[in-house]
Amino acid sequence: MTWFKYPIVKPTTYERGGWDGTRSPLLVLVTKNKDFHVGRMYEGILDGNEFCDFVGEDGWDIPNVIMWTELENPF
Repeated sequence: MTWFKYPIVKPTTYERGGWDGTRSPLLVLVTKNKDFHVGRMYEGILDGNEFCDFVGEDGWDIPNVIMWTELENPF
């Protein structure tokens, strides 16, 4: 498992659907408080403003992300 420092390396967002912009596959995220979360990064342009947000599977924002890694598919 390779960990990346955010924002030096950002996850690739390519999935499209019923949301604004694109999103990443599922990620494991670490925040400044050393909390671990499972979520996705959403990015795009909304009303002329760029956004880049991390959101958990429960729909809540995940602030202060400092590191991330992709969840590996066991199959």
